[in-house]
Amino acid sequence: MNVLAVEGRFTGSDLTGPNFARLAESFSARAVRADDPARLAGALKDRLSEPGRSLIEVPVAEMPSVLPLLLGGPPGSVRD
Repeated sequence: MNVLAVEGRFTGSDLTGPNFARLAESFSARAVRADDPARLAGALKDRLSEPGRSLIEVPVAEMPSVLPLLLGGPPGSVRD
């Protein structure tokens, strides 16, 4: 969950996200989800070998928030 502290209030949302590969297919794009490095390498080779729209969805682990840097607030004003 991303949590943002603004003037003493907290806002946040659980981002479970859509299945972007399926979403791309709904727009007639070729799509695949690459869950590991080996699948990513194959997906890149496959998708770059054919013309047209394509999407490779690559899930990543949770990453630290960059909002404190962007907002110039004190450390801890924005929490993950």
